[in-house]
Amino acid sequence: MALLGHMERLLCPYCKKEIDEYMSTCPNCNSKLKTICKTCSKVIKTNWKECPNCGQAIFNDSLNPPKYSDVPVETKTQIYSDNVPVETKTQIYEDSTIMTNQKITEYNNEGIGHLTNEIFRSSDKLHSKKFLASIFALLLLSSIAVIVLGLRHNVNKYYEEGVSYYNQKNYDAAISSFEKVIMITPTNTKAKEYIAYSWYGKGVDFNKQGKYSEAIICYDKAIETDPNYASAWNDKGVALKNQGKYSEAIICYDKAIEINPKYKQAWNNKGIVFFNLGNYSEAIICYDKAIAIDPNYTEAIRNRDNALLRL
Repeated sequence: MALLGHMERLLCPYCKKEIDEYMSTCPNCNSKLKTICKTCSKVIKTNWKECPNCGQAIFNDSLNPPKYSDVPVETKTQIYSDNVPVETKTQIYEDSTIMTNQKITEYNNEGIGHLTNEIFRSSDKLHSKKFLASIFALLLLSSIAVIVLGLRHNVNKYYEEGVSYYNQKNYDAAISSFEKVIMITPTNTKAKEYIAYSWYGKGVDFNKQGKYSEAIICYDKAIETDPNYASAWNDKGVALKNQGKYSEAIICYDKAIEINPKYKQAWNNKGIVFFNLGNYSEAIICYDKAIAIDPNYTEAIRNRDNALLRL
């Protein structure tokens, strides 16, 4: 078989390294070797001064830089006919159509237009989302405002009802109303005070009926609401004394006196417990404390005289 004739040795005009004729870019220095003539759209070499096809002078700024791999690659194909090879050149393009300057411009314009439209669409979507979010936030705030106003109205309503029930000595209804106030506004101190007063009033009623266990439960509820409720501690002591639980009663009286050292009734009640226990000296000390607070406290004076007679 006969081989192809000797092929001319080609060098890169920029780095002087050996290249093949079909190359469009130097593999050594990455310099562009071929491009498209702006006038006739023919393939030309980048180091030429003018286009050999149309005679147009070639300047660096007038070169139409290829885009999207529009530079054809020349390959040599050997076609054998009757065992005699005939060398032909085949141009292979990566894209099936060569993009001319006009087509590239049209493509760019269309691409930019499409991109611009997409940007505006995205912007519209973004603004739509922001608008919807703003509407939702506004509706939420409006709903909260309506709820707050409604709850505030209910708080005033429940509070006024509770005061009315308390004044009527309907302590259960009063407690229910004030507890609703506390559920809406947990920091409402006036409602808490009235709850304590209502439990205390209910305990007093049970104590008068001789229901001391029920009375103690109510006093404990009042103390739970207000631990510094001296009257609740004192009256709990009275209920315990009536049950014969003197030691526990003294603890309650001491607590009432700790809260209010000038609580004359607590001193007198403590003296009564000591008197019942037969400890007359301690009883007289307690009565003296009550009389010192109120010299005209006749009950304490009478109890003190009875204790002196027992000495």
